[in-house]
Amino acid sequence: MLTFPDNHDVVLDADAGILAVEECVSQYIKLAKRHGADAKFNEQLVAWESRQNSIRITTQRSTYNADHVVFAGGAWSAGILSGILPELNVLRKVQCWYRVQSGFQQHPAEMPAFFFETSTGAFYGMPSGSEQLKVARHSGGAHVLDPSNPNASATDDERQSCTEFAMTHLRGIAGKPTRTSNCLYTLTPDGHFLIDRHPDNHRILFAAGFSGHGFKFASVVGRILADQVVGVDPGLAIRFLSAERFQ
Repeated sequence: MLTFPDNHDVVLDADAGILAVEECVSQYIKLAKRHGADAKFNEQLVAWESRQNSIRITTQRSTYNADHVVFAGGAWSAGILSGILPELNVLRKVQCWYRVQSGFQQHPAEMPAFFFETSTGAFYGMPSGSEQLKVARHSGGAHVLDPSNPNASATDDERQSCTEFAMTHLRGIAGKPTRTSNCLYTLTPDGHFLIDRHPDNHRILFAAGFSGHGFKFASVVGRILADQVVGVDPGLAIRFLSAERFQ
């Protein structure tokens, strides 16, 4: 189902795989609860403040006091930690799903995720069940000033760039996307993550700027942050991810 230009070099990683994101998140939550976590959802952060021996978090629903806090605010990180983080650029990326034609529906089960660097940009994709392929452009993207209002509808140009890539490099798909969805990239200046401690309060840690490729590292990032909260050395070389590299 993939077709490559003659002048492309191609690398196949036989050990790579595709994460079922929703199931991963579900399992993370189940494991966290099993270890005593209290999971709460849909509570928008209103404010936080440092107190003498704790951090107070205020949401739309309640107030919490904690010995330590980890802020992992995604596209909202700059607003949560204003003045602490380097400049983060939030970009909106449009994801498109294309229907796999009936004669090709046996192939996605063995199809890898893919990433193409082309003259018109970098594109990636993967099977989405046996009847659809997901395609998105990794490069480019519209700048987002307010991540709570990222302009919900994809533009014709955004859809067209994915469709042109798909029609050039994929076989056996329909010519128009069946649906589109937005994804927000929170980019650091160098494209690497930010994992660090608040410079003025050792009780606060943050993880931000995952630049469109953070989810596959969620397990190890979570372990790093948990170790730091309880005062354990993660034993990993993470200094290069600190905020001081931008000072």
